[in-house]
Amino acid sequence: MTEKMTPKTTDELIAALADGELELCQCPDLFAKLADDPECGRKLAEQKKLREAICGCLQDTEPFCPDALRAQIESMCAEDDQQAKSSNPSLASAPAQPKVPSAPSSISNPVLARIGRWVPAAVAAVLLLAAGILFSQASANSRGGDGPNALLTVSQVNQFAGRHGDCGMDPTILKDRDRFGDPESVQALPGHISDYFNRSADGMNLDLSRVGYRYQMTGACSLPSSGAIHLVYRKLGDPSKAMSLWLRPDDGSVAIEPGRLYVEAGDNLDHPVVLWKDNGMVYYLVGDSLEDTHKAVDALRSAV
Repeated sequence: MTEKMTPKTTDELIAALADGELELCQCPDLFAKLADDPECGRKLAEQKKLREAICGCLQDTEPFCPDALRAQIESMCAEDDQQAKSSNPSLASAPAQPKVPSAPSSISNPVLARIGRWVPAAVAAVLLLAAGILFSQASANSRGGDGPNALLTVSQVNQFAGRHGDCGMDPTILKDRDRFGDPESVQALPGHISDYFNRSADGMNLDLSRVGYRYQMTGACSLPSSGAIHLVYRKLGDPSKAMSLWLRPDDGSVAIEPGRLYVEAGDNLDHPVVLWKDNGMVYYLVGDSLEDTHKAVDALRSAV
């Protein structure tokens, strides 16, 4: 290698090495850096784990990868492949077809190439789809869209995302707020919910402070149907991020198994609706961060 090793080129070469596009013998400077710098070794291990996770979520087994997301990932890979090769001579001289030994045979294109150069998007895909990371118990039959297995249509999911954004920015637009006690008093909320729905909500812990969100307000909502309520939370230290939880009594109209997670995605894959059923209630959760949504799901379900 003739060019100077910078943090940017080092990260690019580590990503290429993890993707199987580069051999260490092609880059002795990187070999020396990996030997001397434990941080580089950690980055390489993370890239390999990320690659394996994405490979798993793209294959034609559980969890299902929506065609739209698959196409988006393939497009991102192709565009970034061209940009990376034009900007880095070491990558441009690498083999034209990347080695993807663990890629499933159902993937015809080298969709895992260049993962390291779009890590945020890759992580979003993994958080949304990979088993064991976000929705490890998500139903394989709940795949989003408007097909026969969809619990919510794309339009409905987009309505949830829109209402989440509006009420998250200004919770005071929620209706019937006075029926749920003083704002920000989450400890007394289960009692008010019991009175509102005329059914016990005892033992329901709706406090998300341990995952970094502070309760703001609750009000009546027409989503997902008349009689539901909408709880709004704001992220501690970053009030621009919110978490929305809708609750409604289980009347048997939502065809999901109690205790199991389901995921429906709309036009914005960053705001899927996570829904589940526990103790006579149906929960619908939407957040601004997939990682935080994962934590909130765990917190709410462990409390029921």
